[in-house]
Amino acid sequence: MEQKTQVPSNQIVSLVTVFLIGTITIISPANEMGKYSYISVLLAFLIYLVVLGLYYLLSSLEPDKNLFAIHDAAYGRIIGTIVNLFYLVYFFAVTTLIVANFVNFINTAILVRTPDLVIASLIVLSIVYSARARLRAILKFSELSFVLTIVTIVGVTLMVAELMDPRNLLPVIPSDWSAVVDSSFTVFSFPFGEMVIVLSVAGLLGKPRQVFKSFTKGSFLALALILTVVLRHVLVLGEFTSMTSYPSFETARLINISQVLTRTEVFVALNFVFSGLLKGFVSFYSLARGIKETFKLKTCKHLILPLGALVALSAHLSFPSILQNVYFAAEFYRYYAFIPQVVLILITFVVLYIRKKVQAK
Repeated sequence: MEQKTQVPSNQIVSLVTVFLIGTITIISPANEMGKYSYISVLLAFLIYLVVLGLYYLLSSLEPDKNLFAIHDAAYGRIIGTIVNLFYLVYFFAVTTLIVANFVNFINTAILVRTPDLVIASLIVLSIVYSARARLRAILKFSELSFVLTIVTIVGVTLMVAELMDPRNLLPVIPSDWSAVVDSSFTVFSFPFGEMVIVLSVAGLLGKPRQVFKSFTKGSFLALALILTVVLRHVLVLGEFTSMTSYPSFETARLINISQVLTRTEVFVALNFVFSGLLKGFVSFYSLARGIKETFKLKTCKHLILPLGALVALSAHLSFPSILQNVYFAAEFYRYYAFIPQVVLILITFVVLYIRKKVQAK
């Protein structure tokens, strides 16, 4: 695949922003917290900033290596391969979840009679094509998705402004902080902690200092857009927010400007397709590249199509409904994801730092 090149900062900002938003244009984070969901998002983002700093420190130790090569440098070939395999399973699980989100949404809200395996196959074919097109094409696509995401989020928010009721935010102080903190843990694992997937290709984007400056800018921009979406849901839908699986879709359905501008939920769905696909592109690309690096292959093009078929089949069999998807995210995924997102990164940094100190003596 590609060699390391200097990527324009605006493309990296676009990539990070859209990647973090991903399927959030449809699936609202901390939705179960209702009026206090924005607090969970803010708490999760504070944790994420600390972890992002850890990602930067790890990348700075080996600026010319990707995440998979860093594992080999820290642990040696055998243990490094075992750690890499764990990340490959995680990347596969995230890609499967993204495809499942597409399938559940399209099957529930748009093409209700279309077999979910057909939808999964079409989505995966797009993702497979992106992996063959390489990272440069994904970065170009992120710029288009970035513009569409901002226009859609801001446009829908302005169009429902007259339906917003500030009283839906009262009382401002939550009575159960433990629930808010618990929810923030889920929000960190999805979407913020998933930045570890982008970290796996950070070495291709340029020098760590410049790349992580763009990462930070994109992260704050993503936070602003996510908070806009979350607060819009609460202000418009009130307590009904926590009762719907797709609050953005339901909010857009309420738009009716002079009986002329209606059915604007199609723009939300289109935004979801673009931002969700971008996240799928990056996850699947990182998975394919990780396989190449782990097994020292000259190319992995011959593996991309069967790998995509496995993703489609896994999404079809593992998450046939949105309820199972949500249950998996709340009860299992956040605990499992914390290991590759934080624990292994921290251990790798400590081991690599000590190894370099010993070698320097």
